Amino acid sequence: MAGKALRRSHDRKKSLGPLFLVSAWSVQRGISLGQLATEEKSNEITAIPELIDQIELNNAIVTIDAAGCQKNIAAKIVDKGGDYLLALKGNQGTLYQGAMDWVIEQMENDFSTTTVERYVETTKGHGREDTVEYFHLPVPKTLPGASLWKELKTIGVAVRTSLQGGKETNTLGASRCRIA
Repeated sequence: MAGKALRRSHDRKKSLGPLFLVSAWSVQRGISLGQLATEEKSNEITAIPELIDQIELNNAIVTIDAAGCQKNIAAKIVDKGGDYLLALKGNQGTLYQGAMDWVIEQMENDFSTTTVERYVETTKGHGREDTVEYFHLPVPKTLPGASLWKELKTIGVAVRTSLQGGKETNTLGASRCRIA
């Protein structure tokens, strides 16, 4: 699910801002499952549950960006028979910080105290080489606030290493991780 502003949908003469839509999309089928208009982008959080009510989620995996990373949205997805993959950022302060601290701790000890699934891909373009390593880990029992998230089971992060002009930079999850 994603929320977007429609280009050129504003009317400056009438002091009307752009139209915002929240959409559900089936990647497998390549079709829109539904859309809801909101008055402002901030209403995306209230529109997502309404859209969830209108579509079938049995055995579906629902992905939503950080704006939709809300406990009630995750619970609604699970209650409708789906699973969720939500972008976790600073809007979920304690959970986010706990998840990032735990992942970094696991990386520093080479995942010796937990199970981890890894996937690595390398791409070249725009004058640089990017290697992205993805990690998928179980949620630790000690993660602050985890019990408030229905069926929260895993944390996923991406670490990107870029090489450009002989200089290497690393980015951990672009300051976010995913919860599922």
